[in-house]
Amino acid sequence: MGSGGNPQSIRKQAEQSIETALAAIQNSLHHDGISQWRHGRGKTLLTAYAADFMLEARAAGFGVPIALENSVLQTLERLVVRQAQNLPEARAIA
Repeated sequence: MGSGGNPQSIRKQAEQSIETALAAIQNSLHHDGISQWRHGRGKTLLTAYAADFMLEARAAGFGVPIALENSVLQTLERLVVRQAQNLPEARAIA
C-alpha cells in the first residue's frame, strides 16, 4: 500500500467495500441468477463470480450473511444443473 495507511483504516475501507458489494449482490439476485441490469436476466457467470467473491470474503474473515451466501450458492447450483448441452436438452429444460 503506497499511501502508508494504517492497517485499521485499510480494514475498515475493505469492510465498507465488501458491504457495498454484498448489497449489490442482494439487489441483483433473481430466481435466474445475478443480473447485470436492474430488470435484466440473470447470468450464470455473474452468479458464479458473486459466489466466489462471498466465499473468498468469508475465508478472509469478513462478515458475509449466511442467508445471502446460501441463496447465491443454491441459485448457482440450480443454474449449472439446468444448463443444456445440446438442443434436445435445451427443449426439455424450456
